[in-house]
Amino acid sequence: MSEPSEPTDTVTSRLIHDEISERAKRLDASTARIDTKATALLGFTLALATFLAAQKVSMYWKIPAFVAFAVAAYYGVHSMMPRKFSDAPEPRPLQRDVGRRTELAALLLLTEAKINSFEQNRETHKGKVKCWRRSLVALTVAIILSVLALGIGSVNGSGGTIERPVEQPASTPSASPTN
Repeated sequence: MSEPSEPTDTVTSRLIHDEISERAKRLDASTARIDTKATALLGFTLALATFLAAQKVSMYWKIPAFVAFAVAAYYGVHSMMPRKFSDAPEPRPLQRDVGRRTELAALLLLTEAKINSFEQNRETHKGKVKCWRRSLVALTVAIILSVLALGIGSVNGSGGTIERPVEQPASTPSASPTN
């Protein structure tokens, strides 16, 4: 498939430029939603880890869950971390490099700058999504491990494992001698 040639009229160039600008806005909104989801996931992770910490469960059972919570928190924070998003073009170079060109030439330069910026931002977005997904998987594992810890590793007040009551055989009433 051959590369499409550059548009030769201003109307076509403006349509392409506007579409790229709209796609960049949608990508930015999607990235903001990932940040919101990561924040909620991190809050849920911390709340569940705190809940597990307050339970009377053997530490041997808590440790794997805490490790999974730590991994979830790490990736959650990493997905929320600010990253440089390109905004094309920067104002000073725009005025210096594009200000003296024809409208068509200026649109072509602006469109190329926006394409480069969009591609960089898309890679940043993909990294944020990957971290968020890893955080979600780690949280799921942590929840499973927590449920197992609560169900199997519960301890009584003296630090030992809770023993399940053993059913006593039904006692037969003893016959008392009657005189």
